Amino acid sequence: MSHPSAADAVVPHHTANKHAQLNPDVLALIFGFNADPVLDSNALHNLQMYAQVCRAWRYVLLDAQHLWGQVIDLDIFNWQKSQDWSDEVVRRAGLTSSLWIRGTLMERNSVAWVRGADGVTRMEKTPSFVPNFLPSLLDTHWSRAEKFSVNFELQSMDAQLWRDFYLPAPRLRMFSLAGGVHEISTDFSSPLFASTAPCLTSFHPRKLS
Repeated sequence: MSHPSAADAVVPHHTANKHAQLNPDVLALIFGFNADPVLDSNALHNLQMYAQVCRAWRYVLLDAQHLWGQVIDLDIFNWQKSQDWSDEVVRRAGLTSSLWIRGTLMERNSVAWVRGADGVTRMEKTPSFVPNFLPSLLDTHWSRAEKFSVNFELQSMDAQLWRDFYLPAPRLRMFSLAGGVHEISTDFSSPLFASTAPCLTSFHPRKLS
């Protein structure tokens, strides 16, 4: 059995005439308008929903790695119980697309009622994975970061997270850092971005206190 390709992408009948066809490039452009986190805070959710409409739309979206790269949204990941979805978004962004990273890095617990082996249901708290997810993401993909706008709400921040800010940032165009951190274990002795951020046009290092 043959499978539909991106060229077969059809607009579902509830949104347009069921016989209407759109060029995959046009579809990708439309998806792009609705996946811009600057214009729509639900950008990641939009992509997720579009990818479930039909197989043809899904193929178009999975081929548009740059769209997934621009929706690395910590505000969404903060409410996930596991790291599976955040890892999947990064995987869909591929290995070369630029990354837009935004949101709040916070320390919070996920709370759930869990039935134990003794049959008793108890409330369990699970620490958020995001404080570990972001440093790991930057360790691997900092050179791909194009936009970085993160608000910190942490008790402490260790050198692991700051280490990447001292590396060259060849694609970085926008950098915004803000929030409250009680303790930062770094000496700030090295120049940010190793003095190499040729594309940087917006820089907002707001007070961390």
